[in-house]
Amino acid sequence: MIVYYEESILSYVASIRKHFGLKSSYNSNAEFDKIIQKKNPRNIFLVLVDAMGANHILKKLPENSFLRRHMKFITTTVFPPTTSAATTAIECGRAPNENAWLGWNQYLRDIDDYVIPFLGKGYYNDKEYGANYYREKFPVPKTVDELNEIGINARELYPAWREDGCETFDIMVKRLIDYSYSNEYQYIYAYFDKYDSLMHKNGPDSKICDDYLDYVEKCLLELEEKASDNTMFVIVADHGQVEIKDHYYLSASPLKKYLKRRPYIEPRACALDIKEGMEEEFEKEFKSILEDEFLLLNKKQILETHLFGEKENHPAFESMLPDYIAIGKGNFNLEYYVGEEMDLHGHHAGMSDDELKIPVIIYQNS
Repeated sequence: MIVYYEESILSYVASIRKHFGLKSSYNSNAEFDKIIQKKNPRNIFLVLVDAMGANHILKKLPENSFLRRHMKFITTTVFPPTTSAATTAIECGRAPNENAWLGWNQYLRDIDDYVIPFLGKGYYNDKEYGANYYREKFPVPKTVDELNEIGINARELYPAWREDGCETFDIMVKRLIDYSYSNEYQYIYAYFDKYDSLMHKNGPDSKICDDYLDYVEKCLLELEEKASDNTMFVIVADHGQVEIKDHYYLSASPLKKYLKRRPYIEPRACALDIKEGMEEEFEKEFKSILEDEFLLLNKKQILETHLFGEKENHPAFESMLPDYIAIGKGNFNLEYYVGEEMDLHGHHAGMSDDELKIPVIIYQNS
């Protein structure tokens, strides 16, 4: 098992939901429960900085930084450690197998096409399904919506690509500080994505990414000076990233002859469907070429290890699974077309600690 879900980020989300009177499929985190009970906040704001893995913080920032001083826990995200699966899981407190949100590019057998859930577009073609296509097909009960239904004020904050979004992380933090003085019980889920985008483009160890993490640190320092003492800020990530040093292209490899269809999910959690009767030969050749870089699991192993989650599967989950999944353990991406995603120097969705380990940073003014 790559992720022990009972102690993953979902247990911390369960603690927040428990504080507001909501049930979860996973148990709450006992240590976090104690902190919440002791602090007894009126408001909890869950702030997700995309790709801000725990290892990045520990490697890049000094011990006296805000993010390190208030890092109470290091936990694992869900599998795969990628935005589509992880932010969806964190928004509702349920694992990918419960939601049917497995990754950036999902093959749907009923329409025989590859869909990008966040965009409602075809992955290998220009087909437009509509922005809400996947969410309407596989709806997710968000914590924000559940709280509003029971009369607790809850909202979401996003970057400027969403209506009423924030142009910068600094603006988002300032808005959160203003909201922290509300007299109502309140929950906010705030998400910001620029750190992840910079890592993809430049690599997680680039100077521009180091500078941006310093900027995030500086923005969050304002909480110590200005935030209300009635509000607990819980700052997390959905995943981290690794440097990508090489790409392996299936369309130009000896492995292409085994493929029933093009790969899907993620380049570091690569779903592969194999022509009937060729499975044994495929496994042997795959391992001879890529065993050092990828862990190969068949569908039975995926289910037995509860790779995508330990609770009851979504009705569509098993039909969405591939014959095999290749999980990155080194610094390779596994793609189909030559040149695909060559501009990405950082990536995630594999099994390294840099991708899986995320922080739980807790701050409330005393």
